[in-house]
Amino acid sequence: VDGDGDPTNDDTDGDGTPDFRDTDDDGDGVPTEDEDVDGDGNPANDDTDGDGTPDYRDNDDDGDGKSTSDEDTNGDGDPTNDDCDGDGIANYLEVDDGCDAINDADGDGVTDDVDNCPLVANADQSDIDGDGIGDLCDDDADGDGVSNTDEDLDGDGDPENDDTDGDGIPDYRDTDDDGDGVPTSDEDVDGD
Repeated sequence: VDGDGDPTNDDTDGDGTPDFRDTDDDGDGVPTEDEDVDGDGNPANDDTDGDGTPDYRDNDDDGDGKSTSDEDTNGDGDPTNDDCDGDGIANYLEVDDGCDAINDADGDGVTDDVDNCPLVANADQSDIDGDGIGDLCDDDADGDGVSNTDEDLDGDGDPENDDTDGDGIPDYRDTDDDGDGVPTSDEDVDGD
């Protein structure tokens, strides 16, 4: 690495193990031997991003600004088995890896890491009962102890049109369904 002819003082990733004894010279989670992308037995001639640094010494093999280790989208410690766009090329070897679309699975404009209902579009992130589960994914959206299904009083499969007290808030989102000032959850007298 430093060109002095002494491999004992070359440590690309700074982990204290000289490269000649390190199975992952650049510390990116891909073993040096697996960074031989073209399969010719020589990882020194593989430079995916063309930056002049061979992949086995480059912690951002594809030059997309994300470290190779950060492209391990499934979190198993192995970036070689992650392929967001399913094209057969691991994410760490391509700039346009399709991972951005994966980060918002329901397409509601809210990334999955903060989406309270990641598989059902709910851009407003409404969570009436504050339990961290978006209303559209919550079996008891208002947290009153009565399931959304049971709050569909007319049984038409749409709890949006059931509003016992006529206050404009559907029962499944209303913590006081009958508007008497007593929360619905406190009106379960027999505790069942």
